[in-house]
Amino acid sequence: MTIDLEEQSMGSRRLMEQSPPSDARADSRPLSPGHNPTVRHFRQIVLWPLQLMPVQHDAPVQKHCDYIQAQGPNSLWREIEDEFTGDPAQFQERHYSEFITFLPSVQRFLYGEGTGRGTGVNQESPIRVFRRNDVAQVRMTYPDPGVAPVIFNVAHIDLYFFYDIDLVILAMEIFADDLPLDCVKDTMLRFARGYPTYWEAEGQGGHCLKKTEWLGKDGTVLASSDYEDKSKYLSFVCRYRAPCIASHWEFLLEPLVLHHSAKGGLIRYRQIESHLLPFMAYLTLDNPAALTRADFIR
Repeated sequence: MTIDLEEQSMGSRRLMEQSPPSDARADSRPLSPGHNPTVRHFRQIVLWPLQLMPVQHDAPVQKHCDYIQAQGPNSLWREIEDEFTGDPAQFQERHYSEFITFLPSVQRFLYGEGTGRGTGVNQESPIRVFRRNDVAQVRMTYPDPGVAPVIFNVAHIDLYFFYDIDLVILAMEIFADDLPLDCVKDTMLRFARGYPTYWEAEGQGGHCLKKTEWLGKDGTVLASSDYEDKSKYLSFVCRYRAPCIASHWEFLLEPLVLHHSAKGGLIRYRQIESHLLPFMAYLTLDNPAALTRADFIR
C-alpha cells in the first residue's frame, strides 16, 4: 500500500484551517486598541508597616501612642473606639461574623478579653487605632500628558499601634467610581510608592506619579509629592545610608518622623518595606470576563 504523504499533509492543513480557533489561541491574540473597559468602583488600601524607635531606652515597654494622645486637642490624630468598646446595642451581626472568623488566640490578640472570673481576664485589645480626618481627597497627576488628573476620595487614614511591639502600620484607603481600566492599573502601579528608584529623562521619578496632592475638605492642597527632587534623594542616601520618603508621605505620618533625618520629633521610625508599599485593591466591572490575562498580570 502506497501512502501519499503530500496529500495527507495537505488534508491535515485543510482540517486545521477549518477547525474553530481554540480558547487558548483566542486569548493570545493581540488586544484591540479599544480594549479599556470601565471600572465601576475601585478601592485601594495601602498598608505600610514601620519600625518604631525607642522613646525611653530604659523603659521595658514603649507606649508610643501615649505621646500622640498627650498632644490633646492640637493633635491631628484621634483615637477611635472599636465595636467592643462602644455601646453593646450598636454591636451588629457583621461584627460578630468578623470576630468568630479568627481562632481564639487571634481573637485575644486583636480584641483583648472582656470581664470575667479569675485574674488577668479583663484586658483591653493590644491594638490601638488613631485616625486623622483632615485629608479628604487625593489628586493624582499621571506621567502621560494626555491623561487628565484624577481625584480620589479618602475613606480613612489610620495608624495601628501594638502593645509591646515596636511597630506601627499606616492604613490608607482611597476610592473612586467609573474609571478606565488603564487608569486603575496605572494607579496601582504608581500610587503606593514611598520613593523613586530612578528618574526618567524628563526628570520625573520612575514608576511614580508625576504629582500626588493631599486635599483638604475645602479643596486646599495640604501637601504634595516631590518625586522629581532628585538631589534630595541622592544626598539623603549619601549622608544617612538609608532612603528617604516622599514629602507627601512624610506629611501624612506627622508627628512621626523618619529616624534617619535631621528633623526633630519624639516618635521616630525606620522603614521596613521597599519603595513599593504593600496594598490591596478592589475592582468592580460590568463584565469581569472582559479582563484579559495581560490585565491580571499587570
